[in-house]
Amino acid sequence: MLDDQMKDKESTRNAILNFREGQIIAGKYRLISSEPPIGDGVVKDIGRGATGIVYKAEQMLHGDLSVLRAIKFYVLRDDIAELTAHKDTAPLSTSNFLVEIRNLSNVNHQNILKVIEAGFWPSQHSGEVPFVVTAYANGPTLAKGIEDGTLSKLYRSKPHHIHDLILQLCSAVRY
Repeated sequence: MLDDQMKDKESTRNAILNFREGQIIAGKYRLISSEPPIGDGVVKDIGRGATGIVYKAEQMLHGDLSVLRAIKFYVLRDDIAELTAHKDTAPLSTSNFLVEIRNLSNVNHQNILKVIEAGFWPSQHSGEVPFVVTAYANGPTLAKGIEDGTLSKLYRSKPHHIHDLILQLCSAVRY
């Protein structure tokens, strides 16, 4: 029963952001897949967290010139939605989103992705879904590197590099 409820909520969340390969967001970001699209041309996300789902996109600049971007759509995970009194998979409130974007827009640090644009995506299922566009950072996440052992292998073979990683992390957190 609980598994069925989780699957239903996951379906709802996926329906809210049922993007297709090549779909244009905000008039200039073309969604692309790093992997083959799933199902009926649906773009696979590149990450999910507590407050959103992230997709890879190309920002079309001029002619064939484009830049890779990441677009995060703010759709709360079920456990966070329940803690914050949002029903089902409701997007963050507009006021919370605007405060977060205002704070993030003022961040200028070499180890933190810069906010390029923010806005609202019209969804047939839940009104407007807030989104933010950042630079695209290629490669695994820090969590993935820890989980799959890549970082421990790297730093076992080059222990002097761990100092640099810790300094970068502390610098970003302190900022």
